[in-house]
Amino acid sequence: MPRFKLSEVYVWLVAAVGLGLLAFTTVVQAPQYLHAGNEYLLIDGAVLLALAVLSSVSPMETRHGTLLSVGLAPLFGALMLMPPWAVMWIATLGTIDERVPGRRVPWDRFMFSRGMFVLAYGIPSLILSALAPKPLQLEWYILLALAVGVIVALNVGLLSLGLSLVQGSSLLRTARTAVAGSWLTYIALPIIGYLIYVILHSEIVANKLAVFLLYGPLLVYRTSLQKQNRLDRWLRDSFIMQSRVVDKRDGQTFGHSQRVGELSETVARMMHLNRIEMLRGSPALPEMLDIRKSSEPDISGGSDAAVAALSIQGVESIENAHNKGCPHDQSRR
Repeated sequence: MPRFKLSEVYVWLVAAVGLGLLAFTTVVQAPQYLHAGNEYLLIDGAVLLALAVLSSVSPMETRHGTLLSVGLAPLFGALMLMPPWAVMWIATLGTIDERVPGRRVPWDRFMFSRGMFVLAYGIPSLILSALAPKPLQLEWYILLALAVGVIVALNVGLLSLGLSLVQGSSLLRTARTAVAGSWLTYIALPIIGYLIYVILHSEIVANKLAVFLLYGPLLVYRTSLQKQNRLDRWLRDSFIMQSRVVDKRDGQTFGHSQRVGELSETVARMMHLNRIEMLRGSPALPEMLDIRKSSEPDISGGSDAAVAALSIQGVESIENAHNKGCPHDQSRR
């Protein structure tokens, strides 16, 4: 089966399984909760849904190309407070952002996200519901820590598998790129989720509304991430600007450095190499590695493909030297 067809089948399969689990769990569990007349369940659900929607608006693009929001905090609070069927509904509705499906995001990706979030938060919620640990006990905290690991594994795993099918890249390396630089997020946001759980435990509705005060730290955290990503983009754009200034000395070499970076990135993806961003951000890599001073022929008048090949060779030499000097990194490969 072609890779594109396989990825398309996978996207709709995740959407169907996730939404099917949502429908089945709702039919089985929702009637007994709704007939009991638990008004606090509806109030807590509405508050968590509103907080999840606010936290998922304007997801930011990380330096590695993945989208990141701060919706993990209210969704983790829902995991601790709500029954599984309610957690699934909050996960599938609360993660909808301002991108209109069919216009700014394709329908298949939109439905894939709905199914993925149902599975990522619904499965841990079902496990906790089946084990039924006593809140605020040692085993409860241990299971919550394990639940965070399951959420991250399902979220990153399902997304990375889809990207690897589309791009033809390694699953492990795609997953490693997806979580790179986000570990502090997976530690800090569940802590805020626990605070949401503590505040919503109050029986006074006015006290429950105080949970929206926690949206302030979430905004600050999201703003800091956005500034960091903007700084990374400015840094990369400055490299491109400098390379174009250098290339402008000759009309025949204009755009040469950028084309070298793009060709190097393409070849590196096909060879499943690491440090792809370094290839694109360092188009003058052959000069930096003194490849011209080696036994290789002079490439000052060579083609973009030749320079790109030497860039790949230079990155491989860096990786080999790094792995020899760092056994821990070699074990991870």
